[in-house]
Parts: sequence; structure tokens; C-alpha cells
Amino acid sequence: MSMALRFLEACNHGRLDTIINMRNVIDFNIRNYWGDTGLMNASYYGYSNVVNYLVKNGASVNVANCYGSTALHWAASGNHVDIIKILVHNGANIHTIDKHFSTAKMVATIHGYDNVIQFLTHCEIVDATLALSPLKLSPYVLLWILQWAYQIKDRDQLRVLRLVESIKH
Repeated sequence: MSMALRFLEACNHGRLDTIINMRNVIDFNIRNYWGDTGLMNASYYGYSNVVNYLVKNGASVNVANCYGSTALHWAASGNHVDIIKILVHNGANIHTIDKHFSTAKMVATIHGYDNVIQFLTHCEIVDATLALSPLKLSPYVLLWILQWAYQIKDRDQLRVLRLVESIKH
């Protein structure tokens, strides 16, 4: 078995010890025939310890396979919000669209994974708030824009307003 295949298999099965032993002899961004990386596989199967190790040691969080899917898409399709948090906090682009015209949030929506949808919506609101902040809008105007854009329910307004105010300061 080739070194690359051993690495990808270790990522598929969450064998962190094997991955650690290979750190000096393999590129953590190596791909299989379809362009899948070890990070994508570990993200799909829910191995947060492997994902964390790979990201901290040079695995690219935004690399896409031949279908345009990233590790974030794979984590969303596996309902792994803990892994999505690791990826996002390490620079994963939540707006990446695959060749099926889907973002990770859309993948989660198709599967009905509410916890993933909620977290990625929160990330979108943070991104929108940061993008609009140079306009010096009042928090209430910003809340109104976000309400319209993200169809925020009345019961969630106070939570979003607090989020907006914390980001703006």
C-alpha cells in the first residue's frame, strides 16, 4: 500500500497515531483520484481530533475536490457542527459553492441538520455585520437589514441585536 493511500485510510478511520507518524513524510493536502483530501474524509466521518491536527499542521481548509466540495461541505453532510466550528475558526469559506450550486449550509438544509444550519446562519450574520460595519449604521438599522436578509424571527431579535452590538464594538 502506498504512503498516500495509508494516509488517506488513516484519515478515513480516525487513526491519529498513524497520521502523526507520517507528518514528516507526507503532504497533508495529498488527494485521491476525485480530489478528496484526508481533511475532507476526517470531516465527513466526524474525527474532530484528526481534523484539528491536520488543520494545525498545514492542511488547507478551502481546497475543493473535483465536484467543488470542501471539507466544510463534507462536515455539513455528516452533521458535524464541532468540526464545522474548527474549520470556520481556521478560515474555511462558508460561501464556497460546489458544482451542484450548494454551500455547506444548503447541504445541511437538504439533510435537515438544524444545528449545522443554525451555526452557519450565525456565521453569515457575523460576516454581513462586518461587511456593513464601515457604513456606520445604528445597531437597529443593521438589525432590520439582517432581519430582512435572514428572515430572523421576532423571538430571536434580542439575541441578534446583542450579537450585532458585540461585533460593532
